[in-house]
Amino acid sequence: MKLLFATNVGSHMWNMQTPESDLDTMMVYQEDTKHILEGRYVHVTKPDKSFMQDGVLIDQKEQEIGHLVNKLIDGNVNAIWTVCTPIVLQNSPYLQELRDIVVNNLSKASYASINGMSISQMKDHVKRAGVMPEGKALRTALRTCCFGHSLLMGKIKFAPVFENVTVEDVEKSLELLKYMYDFESKLPDRPDEKPFRDFLFKLRIDNLKGRMLE
Repeated sequence: MKLLFATNVGSHMWNMQTPESDLDTMMVYQEDTKHILEGRYVHVTKPDKSFMQDGVLIDQKEQEIGHLVNKLIDGNVNAIWTVCTPIVLQNSPYLQELRDIVVNNLSKASYASINGMSISQMKDHVKRAGVMPEGKALRTALRTCCFGHSLLMGKIKFAPVFENVTVEDVEKSLELLKYMYDFESKLPDRPDEKPFRDFLFKLRIDNLKGRMLE
């Protein structure tokens, strides 16, 4: 396996970190193309890891590039954040290429993912009361909604939310998200799958060529 790139996908991505914030990292790796062609089992994800580094808690997730590409084609918002976050821990030309593809292929398919996540985050206000800092769940839900508003208008924007947020604020933002999805967004229903597939094919072939030169 080869690490392609690594990004920060937590509170730092939104410029909402505190001194107590942990680091949420996403590691994107590439399985050996030769192993794929040989029919070997491909690990699309690896177990989550939590560890201390320089006094900071790191929550690390890992996924294979093919798995990430498939989620991007589905419009998954976590996948979009993985690629488009402004905080890159390990860069790669592949990341820059994939980011360009994502930005140029935003679609209304992301609505379901964004809406579902926002609702889940809003419910954490009650479910995780006493565990999460007061108000964090609602601020998180609102920032996800606001991200969705911008995406449906064709822009990627990581806007922080610092003000006091109520359940009613989130519910109104969800209503606006649905209205924009139904009536205002000019985005296609689905992204163009071809550039994503072409990207993944080229990456697999590059890896195979590298193996042949070894």
